[in-house]
Amino acid sequence: MPGLGAGCLQHPSVAEKAPKKVKTEQPLDISHTEGVDLLSATERQLCSELRLLPAHYMAIKDKLIRESFARGFLQREQARQLIRIGTLAVCLSGAHTLTSSCT
Repeated sequence: MPGLGAGCLQHPSVAEKAPKKVKTEQPLDISHTEGVDLLSATERQLCSELRLLPAHYMAIKDKLIRESFARGFLQREQARQLIRIGTLAVCLSGAHTLTSSCT
């Protein structure tokens, strides 16, 4: 870049910036929550990793299955538009896989 010397990269505001730490959350213990007995082992693991309560997961799954039956098929992007929850929108492939096996 014109006008930037080698000393610019050694400026404290540039040189001392530490990389951002990614916050990793521990899986949620859902073993004693209401509705956990209705989930399969795979669904329990998904809920735990997404930190999602079983009742919320079942409501989301129900909505995805109903929409899938109503439309005949539900694409991943359509599922993401229906379910707009931060982590879940990113990790929806697990729930989408579960619902696509039902149709």
